[in-house]
Amino acid sequence: MKVYITRHGQIMSNVLKKHTNPFEDLTELGIKQAKELSKIIKNINFDIIYVSPYLRAIHTAEILNTNNTKIIIDERLRERNCGKLSGQPVEDNAYRMDY
Repeated sequence: MKVYITRHGQIMSNVLKKHTNPFEDLTELGIKQAKELSKIIKNINFDIIYVSPYLRAIHTAEILNTNNTKIIIDERLRERNCGKLSGQPVEDNAYRMDY
């Protein structure tokens, strides 16, 4: 069995160096990144694709899914919840332990 793991394409929080939230979609560059990867992996026949419930991950998986493979959204693949830090600059909170 082979397992392939990929990360979603770029989102605006990546650009702004802010903590993410579940509702962010890909930037234009993120879409381009996913399309470039889809060309590289187009000849791999996946049995199934598991994806986190985040919009950016689902959108990336849809772009990568050139062979119409079944996509399963799995809640267990959620990222950590940034809570109050969502949308806040990472730099301001990187070394604080009181949040």
